[in-house]
Amino acid sequence: MARLHRPAKARLSFRSFRGSRCRRLPVRLFHSVLFSKYGAKDPAGSGKKNNMFAREQPETVLGSAALNGIVRGCFQSCFLGYRLDEKNQCRGYMTEAVEAVTGYAFRELGLHRIEANVMPRNKASLRVLEKAGYREEGVARRYLKINGVREDHIHMVRLNEAQP
Repeated sequence: MARLHRPAKARLSFRSFRGSRCRRLPVRLFHSVLFSKYGAKDPAGSGKKNNMFAREQPETVLGSAALNGIVRGCFQSCFLGYRLDEKNQCRGYMTEAVEAVTGYAFRELGLHRIEANVMPRNKASLRVLEKAGYREEGVARRYLKINGVREDHIHMVRLNEAQP
């Protein structure tokens, strides 16, 4: 099995957000077919993570998209989280990944609801979710501590309309 390489300059963090309009480039994203469990971090199996690779560099991780806190029973819901190396932003990679992970959650996992929370100033991330069919349900005040500061987040949700 080939070892994955992450360039030393890769920045997979919440620190940088691009508020300007991004030029859409042709998408060349390769999604692994299988989603892997978190393993030791998630012994209950309530999370799924998918790493993203470019077709032209299949050994280099561009970012990841994850379904976390999967709740079964009558709720059938989870949280969506994602991150992308800064140099690969504004190329359509994350929109494609969010669409793929959302489809997987609805078709393969049978989930009814996926929730994502985004800082209001992260316009690019909000646009990714909007393009993937997520809708705003409100603001979660002081929701998460990011870089040492409690930040408000816009609560975005997508429902599985195929389910009754």
